[in-house]
Amino acid sequence: MMPKNKIMFVCTGNTCRSPMAEAVFNRFAEEKGLAVRAESMGTTTVTGMPVSENSVEVCKEIGIDISDMHSTAYSDKKLDEYDKFYCMSTSHKFFLMTQCAVPADKIEVINVADPYMCGVEVYRQCRDEICSAVKEILKQYEIENKCFSHPWSLKSLESELKNNGSHFYVSVEDDKVLGYIGMNVVVDEGYIFNVAVDENARKKGIGTALINTLVTFAKKNSLAFLTLEVRQSNENAIRLYSNAGFVKVGERKNYYSEPAENAILMTKYF
Repeated sequence: MMPKNKIMFVCTGNTCRSPMAEAVFNRFAEEKGLAVRAESMGTTTVTGMPVSENSVEVCKEIGIDISDMHSTAYSDKKLDEYDKFYCMSTSHKFFLMTQCAVPADKIEVINVADPYMCGVEVYRQCRDEICSAVKEILKQYEIENKCFSHPWSLKSLESELKNNGSHFYVSVEDDKVLGYIGMNVVVDEGYIFNVAVDENARKKGIGTALINTLVTFAKKNSLAFLTLEVRQSNENAIRLYSNAGFVKVGERKNYYSEPAENAILMTKYF
């Protein structure tokens, strides 16, 4: 599967922290089967410098080989291609905003101190902090990628969140996202485009609660109907929508790919 998202890790020299973050992220994302890819760059470096020996050593300890990686200067990257930038410090965020015109809402700071000129133990601590940060970042991609063969990119989801016609509802427990649902409203018509529930949180009524939330919204706002598409083979989802009052009103041939499959069009009228 080709990555739908590209993210960038940023540090100063791109020889210690950000290359470790790039390699760790890509390994973890690959293991989870997520359609996202990371790269890295430095704000004050030249392209082609080898990564530090200590970075190579501590990554090798967790089975990741970064010995062939080299630094890349920010000026050698097309920054508009990336959905998100993860900076090691606030100084890198400030640099991106002032020198590269990267919008603030595309930048996050993960706060990992520079181990440059320190011993291997400091690099090992830096690596572990990066691993923890990467695991948190990956949570943003997991539900969407696990639920759909063609997941939306983070950029697309963020764009929809800014759309006045879009409405999202999220199920959260102990700060963990268990599921979400999204819909576009056009005049008095509701078009559901995403229903996703984490695979570890299914069969707990979360999908039903999300659908019922949109039904309540539709009634309150006098919508004429809610409609959605679902894979023909997704019996559990079809049962969920049927129980919520949706009925089959049509079929779209070869609507889905990977694998190719027809879509059932289901609608609930008010």
